[in-house]
Formats: sequence, structure tokens, C-alpha cells
Amino acid sequence: MRTICTTIAAFLLVCASSAFAQSTAPLGGRFISLCKSPTDAGRDACGGVVTALMNAHVEMARQNPNKRFICPPRILSIEEGRRVFLQWADITPDAQTMRFPHLVMVALVKRYPCSQFKIPK
Repeated sequence: MRTICTTIAAFLLVCASSAFAQSTAPLGGRFISLCKSPTDAGRDACGGVVTALMNAHVEMARQNPNKRFICPPRILSIEEGRRVFLQWADITPDAQTMRFPHLVMVALVKRYPCSQFKIPK
């Protein structure tokens, strides 16, 4: 039940943020700050968005596997999702100026590319 609520909350956040981001400055820096929050609620919100976006992509790709480009080895916890995102954000200089949620998807593609499972011919 918590996963469903997290996914719905993340979807609403993405929709609201995407509309807001089009008329304002990129939200990458603000999202990264949320992920580094001193509060559990802030850190959980970040990790929830990251894992919800990843899980949504994986579920949508079940309908068309050829469109899948994120291939995590397993379902990640909220904390693992947050850590994976921050590891990427900390080594990516332009992450602060990227648009949300694009930066989350880029981080996930870089960390879990489906090409890691393809056998070279």
C-alpha cells in the first residue's frame, strides 16, 4: 500500500513540478537540496520520487519491452534510490541546472542502463 501511495504522490509531484518548471528556473538544484535534507521526511520524499519514477518506467515498459532503457537489478528501497541519485548528482556538474524530473531519469539511465544486459554480437 505504501508503494502505491508513494507512486501516486510521485506522479502528482512530477506533473505539478513539470508544469511549474516550464515557467520558472530549472528545479534540479532544489530537488538535490531536498535529497540532502537534514530531515527524514525530506530524504524520504526524494527517495520516494526516484524509486517511483524508476518503478513507473519499469511497469510501463512491460507493455513495450523495446522501449525500456532503465534496468535495475531489483526493486530499490527509498533510501537506495536517494543514494543512487545523489551519487550521480554529486559527480555531475550541470545537475543543479537541469530540469526536474529529467535529471532523475538521466541519473537512473546512467546507473542502470539496459545495455548492461545485452550480449555483444
